[in-house]
Amino acid sequence: MQISQNTKNWIGKMYEGVDKADEHAFGAELSDKCVLKFGNQPAMEGKNTIVEGIGAFFASFKALSHNFTHMWEVGNEIILDSDVTYTRHDDKKVTVPAVTIIKQNDYKAEEMRIYVDLTPLYA
Repeated sequence: MQISQNTKNWIGKMYEGVDKADEHAFGAELSDKCVLKFGNQPAMEGKNTIVEGIGAFFASFKALSHNFTHMWEVGNEIILDSDVTYTRHDDKKVTVPAVTIIKQNDYKAEEMRIYVDLTPLYA
């Protein structure tokens, strides 16, 4: 399914915050009861918990950027296929593929599942 322009704008706003490593801008796009499952880590529940956890994650590297290769929208779920480039604190760049599935309501994420192998980032 093709992604609507409103959804594309919302995703752009959300990931602008992510790519600035601004956990509060990212958190502004989450519902208060959002659940985030990131890789094989335990799920984080609630906006405040997610903002805190993502802030700690952002501190573990210098920068990141997403290059979306595909986007799909099916009902209230969005599927994002991307290549994510991380800049480590030693300035080495690492690019890994990622898939994110977002369940949204009124352009607030209620649930996010991020599938990515971060082993190369921390190797």
